[in-house]
Amino acid sequence: MSLYIYKILITGAIVVLVTEIAKFNIKLAAIITAMPITTILIILWLYYEKMPNNDIASYIKTTAIFILPSLPIFIFFPFLIGKLGFFYTFFISITATIFFILVTNYFLNYFNLDL
Repeated sequence: MSLYIYKILITGAIVVLVTEIAKFNIKLAAIITAMPITTILIILWLYYEKMPNNDIASYIKTTAIFILPSLPIFIFFPFLIGKLGFFYTFFISITATIFFILVTNYFLNYFNLDL
């Protein structure tokens, strides 16, 4: 049980740290956010929990494939927030991201690409 507490504390601390950094340096916070910190943490947690190397490799490969359909949030958000406000922009960006993830998943299944 203590491993779960460590995971929550470390992961939560990173989120809090980045949001605090964003208050005085947006660029530095964005650079930190753009790094695959959560992916690296997950890989380390999986390794520490004795997940087989093949499963860790599969996780990384699947994550890499689903990066592309998650990009709409970064494309739509900056352009729409000034026109529609935060909540409408947030909803549209999240909806577009979910849509593209579903489309990607559909094509993976359609072409029988087993990740």
